[in-house]
Parts: sequence; structure tokens; C-alpha cells
Amino acid sequence: MSDHPSSERGPAVVESAELRAASASSTLLAILAEFAGADPLPHAAVVRTMELVGIRAASGRQAISRAARAGALERPPRVQRGEVLLTSEGQQTLHEMHRGDDAPDPVWDGQWTLMSVRGRIDQDPAHATRNRLLLQGFGSLGGGLWIAPHSERSDAVLRLLGEDPTIDLVGGALRLLHPDGAHLVERAWDLDGIRMSYDLFGELADSLAPADPEGILAAWVRIRRQWSVVSRADPQLPEEALPPDWPGTAARARMAELRRRWEEPAHRAFRSL
Repeated sequence: MSDHPSSERGPAVVESAELRAASASSTLLAILAEFAGADPLPHAAVVRTMELVGIRAASGRQAISRAARAGALERPPRVQRGEVLLTSEGQQTLHEMHRGDDAPDPVWDGQWTLMSVRGRIDQDPAHATRNRLLLQGFGSLGGGLWIAPHSERSDAVLRLLGEDPTIDLVGGALRLLHPDGAHLVERAWDLDGIRMSYDLFGELADSLAPADPEGILAAWVRIRRQWSVVSRADPQLPEEALPPDWPGTAARARMAELRRRWEEPAHRAFRSL
């Protein structure tokens, strides 16, 4: 177990627990991530799909209303009543939340991006900057120090935060001289929590055996929902920095196989609603 500060490790584990509870909001996110795009979605089809995975219709409608009030959904112009459309803000939010859903293993140059962050991040009660860093794959070493494998994405985060006048930032790419890189990884990321999310994904996949189109649709939504937990929890660290028994590669292969079997028939079943 790591001695990492709980306040900066918590979001991945807490979020996993919330989504494991199969809330209406998490199910709606999974449906939107899979089926939403430039075209509007029928309100009734979304609610019915949520019912197929055990969410009551009233709860499904409430989740849609909450998403609309938050600015993620709107009623599109010149379409029939009862359709909803993702706003540009909603599309961007889903893109950020699911940025690692189907990402390949990253190419790593052996360097790390290390940042010392001060300012708004220390006073922000909503933890917006901290959550942004976690979402983009950074881990916390404590004391305002954040680390991530060096990549175009980490460079982009560094540039973005550097443009914020409320944040005091010093950072750059470097090769670490710490004698035990594995210790730094265990300290910065909640590997036990991430591994647990992979275990739950495997248990869910083992439990599903859909036998008809609606069953496949429900199974695929449940898989997408749990895979989103995995994707947001796992910073996709380089293989060289991970324990030898890390479950990520096998889980991505499992997800690819389920996609091959269920994605197309699930889309057909959704359209039929």
C-alpha cells in the first residue's frame, strides 16, 4: 500500500464506487458516449435503454433533465418533440471523460513531465484543477508536485496551466534519477484502486451472456459503463513503469473482443427502439 495523500488519490476510487452503483447519470453517460453524435437521439430510446440495464424510467428522465440543465444536452431545432442533442460543451466533456476508452499503448521516450503547481489549485474547493490533472493522467507526489509520462498530452497540459495567471507553475520534461522508479509510480498513482477497477470489469464481462438483441444492447452499455471507470482510473502508464502482472493489456484485448461481438448488434438494437 502506498503512503500517497488520500485527498489526491481519492477521485479514481470514489468515481469507481459511484459507477459500480449503476447510477442513472453514469448509465446516461455510457449511452451518450456510445450513441450520441451530430444527430439527435430520441428521448424515449435513451430512457428505454436505461431501463434495459435496470434504471427506472423516472430516474432516466431525471438524469436527462439534469444533463440538460448542466448544459450538456439541448432540444435540437427543427426536429420532432422528444429528441435531444449533445451541445458542443457536452461533446467536449464526453471526449475528455472517455479520452482513454480505446487508446493504444502510448509510445514513451523514457522521460517524465514533472510540475510544481501552486495557487488556485490549493484554494479551489471544487478541486477543478486537481481533477483536470487526474483526468489527464497525472499522479500526485504530494506537496504540489505532479508527474506523468512525457507525451504530447502532458506537454499540452503544461502549456494550458502555464497560461493560467492564478496558478504558479514550474515544470518540464526530464529523466528521473530516482533509484526506484516503481516506488515513485506506487506513490503517485493508486495502483491498487486501478487494479480493482480492472477486476470488476473482468467479473462483469464473465457474467454477461446476452441471448437476444435487447440483451446485447444492455450488455454493451454495461460494459461501456464499467470500461469508462477503467479508462478514467488508469493513467495508461508505460509498460516499463508498471508491475509485471499489470492487467491492462489483457483487459484491452478483452474489450476489443467484446466490441467485435457486441458493438454492431447493439447499435442495431438501439436504432430499432
